[in-house]
Amino acid sequence: MSRTQNQSHATRFYDGQALQERHPDLSEPFHGDVVKDEIAIAFGRRHVHKLVELVSLPKEDLTPEKRATALRYLLGVLTNQESKAEAIGTNVAAPLVVHITDDSDDVRRIACEVMASLATSRDGRTSLIAADAVTATAMKMLKDRNPDVRGAACSFLAAFSSAHDGARHVLEAADGSVFEKIVKLLDYDLTPTSAKTSACETLGGCTLTDEGVHAGLEARLPKALLRVLDREEARMSSELRTQAARALKNLCQVEIGRTQCLVAGAVKAMAPLLRNTDADVRLQASGCLQAIALERDAKMPVCEAARVNLVMLLRDPVVGVVQNAVAAIRASSDLPDARRKFFPMLAPKDKDHVFPNHHTWSRDLRGPLF
Repeated sequence: MSRTQNQSHATRFYDGQALQERHPDLSEPFHGDVVKDEIAIAFGRRHVHKLVELVSLPKEDLTPEKRATALRYLLGVLTNQESKAEAIGTNVAAPLVVHITDDSDDVRRIACEVMASLATSRDGRTSLIAADAVTATAMKMLKDRNPDVRGAACSFLAAFSSAHDGARHVLEAADGSVFEKIVKLLDYDLTPTSAKTSACETLGGCTLTDEGVHAGLEARLPKALLRVLDREEARMSSELRTQAARALKNLCQVEIGRTQCLVAGAVKAMAPLLRNTDADVRLQASGCLQAIALERDAKMPVCEAARVNLVMLLRDPVVGVVQNAVAAIRASSDLPDARRKFFPMLAPKDKDHVFPNHHTWSRDLRGPLF
């Protein structure tokens, strides 16, 4: 039987019998004897679902080597928001949390890397929260025997805490003990520099709120961060110095935080960083000194330890660094003794910029060299 149909402005002739002879196999495209544990990348709408099905298989159905390969392929396809949305829709977070307790180091490490990729989207963070991924990572992965796994776990926490909702959950996870576990990781000598950098980045993301600052002060973060800056590995890594100084700057936004940082020795630690060749290090260090100089007891220590470097930063090419230096000099100069030491060091143009009303001062407040 044949019929004629008008489609797309053209007359087409269809013969059902001829089509059936040409394509006799009318069965489903995915028949029952498909090899489920075959590691392969599918195409089209199956390219994410296929890999999620593989990583969701029970441990006895997939060897650790194949499971690591499947996770690596999955990480490779999560390069855009559409693929991540498909993976989140298939509840990939649940098997990932299971894999972070796997016996294979590669499986645990790559599972953390996949979770870090998912944590960059809000829906991904929501699914990871539902699977209790942060608590599992903090309780088990931060003390993993493999340093690469610890580094991947810290990278996941850093990515997760980069958003406000993620940082809030990190503070609440593991009964509020995440900061304590991060402090132990920072004090561990065998922790790689990359892991400490990510850990400090996590602290910096979590201390952007008052709740995070107070939680950090309870965990004695100022002393822990200053111990990090005092080690040789911090001198070799500008990124580690940047993240540690950023966390200290956040802690100095409240009065009790400024007091703790002052007592711990933050002023002396930040002063040499003002001469660093990395602009990010100078930006965070000058911001930390600007914040801590608001404390009355810190004004003179900032002047004594950093006035030469702060004056030099007035010629810095980075606008943010200059603004921090100006604010630090002004805050420290609230004390007449500090003002007398700062003012003679400034060029005439700098005096007008830092102290616009200096012409109204008495001679005593302008310093002995005026």
